[in-house]
Amino acid sequence: MSSMTPTDDPSESIGYYSLGCLKGGVSLPPNGDGFQVMRLSRGRFWGHPNLINYLKLSSKKVLNKTGKQLLIGDLGHAKGTPSLTGHNSHQSGLDVDIWFKTIEKEKVLDLGEREQIWAPSFLRSPVEVDENKWKTEHWEILKILVSNEEVQRIFINPAIKKKLCLEKKSKFTLKEMSKIRPWYRHDDHFHVRLRCPNDSPSCTTQTEPKLDDGCGSELDWWFTEEGQEKIEPWDHYANFKSKREKLPKECKEILKID
Repeated sequence: MSSMTPTDDPSESIGYYSLGCLKGGVSLPPNGDGFQVMRLSRGRFWGHPNLINYLKLSSKKVLNKTGKQLLIGDLGHAKGTPSLTGHNSHQSGLDVDIWFKTIEKEKVLDLGEREQIWAPSFLRSPVEVDENKWKTEHWEILKILVSNEEVQRIFINPAIKKKLCLEKKSKFTLKEMSKIRPWYRHDDHFHVRLRCPNDSPSCTTQTEPKLDDGCGSELDWWFTEEGQEKIEPWDHYANFKSKREKLPKECKEILKID
């Protein structure tokens, strides 16, 4: 069975975000009401129906609020599972990268543009947001993305989280603030992660984030010498084989791994 095609099963997320797979994957259309999918050649536009529906609903809200279209980066492969390049997570059909860069309502990108345009960093330095790029619309987009109850976490760069704490904390509820977490890189996209679906008993969700605004010592650590030095190396091929070997039994059966 090709890894580029979904299984012929009811949709189910299996395992963990960074060690799992997906049954009955659903593809996000290349274009929709308020979104366009980038890097179609990668084949990473599959997810659990909850993720697909979330993206369609959120994109429509963003379009109505800002007049801009979202550019959707990677979801996952048709069967989820580890990727040879690009991600440690995105394996169970519940993760998606949404670019900070947006485009006007009327513009339609052709296939070539979707391969060539890159998501630019929105930082001026490792600890400072670029004010010329980060606009009011990005707070509005973040609010829409995080307000959905299915969202478990949204990962953003620590500098953006700090800016949120200093400037816009009052615009977000405590629960929303707790779900917006700083993480390595993420200076060019929102990484949205949904909770395990009710139809997926073999799915392992991440521990719920601590119910606080995340603006204290935990955030400060990212700007210390230790925090800056511990930025993870970006190795596309690291541990790919070992990850496949550690997959849940059901995922190995889907991929036909002994």
